[in-house]
Amino acid sequence: MPMSGAGRLVILCGAKGGVGTTAVAANLAAALAGKGEVLLAPIPGETAQDLGFWFAAPDGGGERGSLRETAASGVPELLDAVAAEVGGGIRLLRGEGRLEPAEIRALLRMALARFSWVVVDAGDGRGGDNGVMKAAAGDAAVILVVRDGDPVAVRRARVKADELSGCGRPVRLVVNRAAGNGRSARPEGAGAEGEIPLLGTISEGREVAESILKGVPVVRAEPRSACAADFARLAEAVSGFAAPGVPETAPADEAAFRAPAFRQLKRRLHRVFLDRVRERGEGAAEGPEEVRRELARLLEGEGLPDLTPGFRARLLKELADEVLGLGPLQDLLDDPEVTEVMVNGAAAVYTERRGRISREPRELDGEEELRAIIERIVAPLGRRIDESSPLVDARLPDGSRVNAVIPPLALRGACLTIRKFAKKRLTLDDLVSGGSLTSEAADFLRAAVSGRLNILISGGTGSGKTTFLNIVASFIGEDERIVTIEDAAELKLPQEHVVTLEARPPNLEGRGAVTIRDLVRNALRMRPDRIVVGECRGGEALDMLQAMNTGHDGSLSTLHANTPRDALSRLETMVLMAGMELPLRAIREQVASAVDLVVQIARMRDGSRRITHITEVGRLEGEVYVMQDIFIRRGEGELVSAGLVPRVAEKLAERGYQLPSLMFQG
Repeated sequence: MPMSGAGRLVILCGAKGGVGTTAVAANLAAALAGKGEVLLAPIPGETAQDLGFWFAAPDGGGERGSLRETAASGVPELLDAVAAEVGGGIRLLRGEGRLEPAEIRALLRMALARFSWVVVDAGDGRGGDNGVMKAAAGDAAVILVVRDGDPVAVRRARVKADELSGCGRPVRLVVNRAAGNGRSARPEGAGAEGEIPLLGTISEGREVAESILKGVPVVRAEPRSACAADFARLAEAVSGFAAPGVPETAPADEAAFRAPAFRQLKRRLHRVFLDRVRERGEGAAEGPEEVRRELARLLEGEGLPDLTPGFRARLLKELADEVLGLGPLQDLLDDPEVTEVMVNGAAAVYTERRGRISREPRELDGEEELRAIIERIVAPLGRRIDESSPLVDARLPDGSRVNAVIPPLALRGACLTIRKFAKKRLTLDDLVSGGSLTSEAADFLRAAVSGRLNILISGGTGSGKTTFLNIVASFIGEDERIVTIEDAAELKLPQEHVVTLEARPPNLEGRGAVTIRDLVRNALRMRPDRIVVGECRGGEALDMLQAMNTGHDGSLSTLHANTPRDALSRLETMVLMAGMELPLRAIREQVASAVDLVVQIARMRDGSRRITHITEVGRLEGEVYVMQDIFIRRGEGELVSAGLVPRVAEKLAERGYQLPSLMFQG
């Protein structure tokens, strides 16, 4: 142990506290993630909090489980229950329970059978008395000692070299000049006077400190920085060390995964599992851990001695994804960096990360598998998709929006689009720190929502309208009754008194449809304080305007338009779609009377989403709306005040929200 095909263990220990061992471990894991799935672990049994800060998960993320029970199980796949997904092919170990050295060794060896890389942050190590070193040093591909330029750290690194000399594994030095203590950390003396051989040096720079505040490793937040380049070089150097007893170039399993025999084995095991579930009956519900144990037992029963641990782990993961999730798409949905998954037929899978679209190096096992995934999504919602109804809007349990189109409308095979719902709830403060808003504009929007102004959120497809609606709707008071109305329910409001309504498509006979307009009309009979319509697309715009004009102020909605003025023109068009044959002048008077603000959102060239206008809607002059920008973004610059105090400031003041005039100074 480790066996051929297993992962490689990298242990990092600091020469002393405060030298940046955790920063090096987190960023090294991010750099190694391009070479295979990584488990990033603190000292087993200790807190994962410090490592979690690097991935916007200060509590470690995910549900906690028992490390001791996991170690005793001997099933590598059960590590998923105590290791949270933190994105980019990295899981963070965060289970509970102090472990003995033997249990640590068992846990890490399970991890080596499950992951390509296991990176352990052993803290300052406490020398030869540290449990991780006692248990795992012999299984490590390499042990990295981290120091900065502090003379005490230099001396302690040499002492640590002596302590680790008997483990029989390579021990190398990493000089972390980004630790920021202001002392020289020149690596020229490395290797002299008994110091450990130097493997890498991390440059000084503000990027490391800034990236931890963002909750993103520097190799992702600032990939072109000198620090990121140093971590990439360190990852390459670490890749040159093999696990004990494993040749430098272990046999590759990728070709085997693509072989027809593997696909047939996976399908057969899946069928056997489903048959066993059916035999036990619907009442025998099983949790994810029991499902993984059952799948592991099935595979053991196949008697396949030639499977490498890595192959076995991947096979079991794919089987679990088939049973518990969306098969080969599940790991993309679990990756927090992926914001959208687009499948253009079984052979073309694309994702959006940080606003950029790229093709994934994977494909589905034919049109049949893609159709099965679509059915798995829509069936629990009572939706259907077939040749007579070849397109559908749906949602996943976490609120992610799903659209599917199949032949004959999709000429080259079924298409599936999943717009993921962020697991971390964004706030206005997040938008301010990300540059989408200024603090003055954020304060104005808080007052506008709390002060019951009617607000339209306008923007193009994928510009972030629904996300922004989720954020601003959170400022509605806890003492107000909120009714939300959507085609596919995506809004997740934190208030308790929320009624969520969702439209319903027609049944097989073409009957029973309940439209957004039907729901808006019904909402008026539900004694709402606020009505939130996920998106206005048609005749419901008329009912929405009437609600705004008849005492239901503070309503919120989104629509598709490229500018604030275009948003009002589109609103007029949707009112005409109600079929009431109202004169255009009457419609415009309704719009001018009802809508207080239009917030315009745009997707910029770099893929980021930005607020470009916060515009006040005034009275009609002739046939033209009087509109004035309160805040405006010019080009790629900052959102700034237009220098005019809006008329709605008086309305807000009457409702107890006094805005400082300095807020609107240009």
